[in-house]
Amino acid sequence: MKSDFNYIFIWRDANTLDLGSFSDDLETMISLVDKYGSEAFHVASDRLKKHKNFVLYSAFRDPYVWNELYIFKNKLAFDKSVIIATINSDGFYAMKDSFSANDLYSMIFSDKYLSCDLDILLAIADVDPEELLMSLNDSVKSNKKAMLLLLEKCGSLLQVASEQLKDDEDVVIEAISSDIEAFKFASSRLRYNKKIVACAINSVVYNMGNFDESYINNVLDFLIYNTNDECVDFINEYRNNELKSDINKVKKNKRRF
Repeated sequence: MKSDFNYIFIWRDANTLDLGSFSDDLETMISLVDKYGSEAFHVASDRLKKHKNFVLYSAFRDPYVWNELYIFKNKLAFDKSVIIATINSDGFYAMKDSFSANDLYSMIFSDKYLSCDLDILLAIADVDPEELLMSLNDSVKSNKKAMLLLLEKCGSLLQVASEQLKDDEDVVIEAISSDIEAFKFASSRLRYNKKIVACAINSVVYNMGNFDESYINNVLDFLIYNTNDECVDFINEYRNNELKSDINKVKKNKRRF
């Protein structure tokens, strides 16, 4: 009998469809959510809409479930695990430019606790780092531990880090290891530091396993543009004397694996 609903459930009927006691049956509603996502969640009983495990499952299946929670002032819309399930949903990437995602971001970044929650921020960094560039909380921007974890996922976030962290070797090295273009956001003291420049070169040649000589030369030109004369001489010396040898080492190591 329960399986019959998989055949009669159609969205155009969802607002009038009477599932009777089945709307309150967890097994039935999970089966329907599997097939129809937020459309099935819409006709679940009020009790199930407050059932955390059902809500978590539904939000992960379809991120638009969060939108219904928010519109109808369901307190689970503010629950950390539900928020993360929504962001981690396969459908969130398609949703992230919609009004629903805007509402979610607005709620997160206007809340003093959610906006500093590292688990939530890391989830956003995986799918929509551009949002963090616009909305990251000032207290997070100056928190070294938090920024190191975020920069591991998205080095370009260095541009919104505090000035103190832009002048921190650990932070800058993490950022350029993730994204070489983060180099230009480091403090001038570190951009003019041979150790940091060497780390930037190594991250491209070794850490990223790149042996495209033209690409590496473009990166070296980028570093030259963003550093001082002393480091320019250092970069050109590397280009003339060591680059080809390092590329060959990387090629050889790659063949082994």
